[in-house]
Amino acid sequence: MGLKRLIVRRGQLFNLQLNFNRPFQPQTDSITFVAETGPEPTELLGTRASFLLTQARQEKVWSASDFTIDSNSLQVSLFTPANAVIGHYTLKIEISRDQGQSVTYPLGNFILLFNPWSAEDDVYLPSEILLQEYIMKDYGFVYKGRESFVTSWPWNYGQVIGSPGVGS
Repeated sequence: MGLKRLIVRRGQLFNLQLNFNRPFQPQTDSITFVAETGPEPTELLGTRASFLLTQARQEKVWSASDFTIDSNSLQVSLFTPANAVIGHYTLKIEISRDQGQSVTYPLGNFILLFNPWSAEDDVYLPSEILLQEYIMKDYGFVYKGRESFVTSWPWNYGQVIGSPGVGS
């Protein structure tokens, strides 16, 4: 992934272009994507997902689909489910030809965030006013302490591209 930093919200698609040293042949080439987060990723805990490249997208699970082939490149859409674990992910591909030995290549890293715009996500906010107030603000307050003694201080969330230090 050629970006310095890729940030994705769960429950939505993102696109990748993969370049190979030879033409990709879906009849004989098999591609498996592996997304992992945390120190010891496992599928049981939802911190590891392994999914094949397919033509049709599967709902509610990690998937790689809707691909197009152009000479030695492959454009593919990856889907993250709305219940995926949020965190810093590494993304790899495993390629095998004619069901032979597979080779793994690292693609890069991305950050997966919650998605308050998706009704499928547990943090869904149905109100545009609330989305603007709680999600899209660059500045606000951070609170810390106990129930009987709470302190606050101003904070630059820096989550919108164009904010100081974001997207540069």
